[in-house]
Amino acid sequence: MAQRESLRAEAGRTGRTLYEVRLERGRAEARARGEEPPSAREALGHYRPNQAVPKAHISAVLANPERSSYVEVDIPTARRIGKHSELARLLAAGGDYRGRPITPARFQRLVSRWAPVEVLGGDEQSGHYRLLADADAVIALLDVQRISGTPAFRYARAPR
Repeated sequence: MAQRESLRAEAGRTGRTLYEVRLERGRAEARARGEEPPSAREALGHYRPNQAVPKAHISAVLANPERSSYVEVDIPTARRIGKHSELARLLAAGGDYRGRPITPARFQRLVSRWAPVEVLGGDEQSGHYRLLADADAVIALLDVQRISGTPAFRYARAPR
């Protein structure tokens, strides 16, 4: 809380935005540690080209053919797969997404617009795969997993 107030006070004094003050402080702290300061792109969470990207193992419902697989992906892709799993859970429970009910048509419209996910390994070969957008097929796969006792969603950070 005190740090936030300090950021706001400095932003008010200097006429800069909170983002600019936070970025400049981060760069100053990196210089003090003897590291190269982050670029604006890195400050937004992107990695340097020569930097090892953290990976995760996560269960994903893939299309063509319809199946559930345990795959290795990078962290941003794991977040997208997690969002797909959350939408599938809301669809099965009849919940709301962003204030409106999630219907099979809305689920399909949302997911079919997403770019394919890049799989780095795991149960599947490396490559680009689409997440399953067919609402009925997703619910059927989740029901099969529930009946068989297989966990519908697994996630683990890959060892470095």
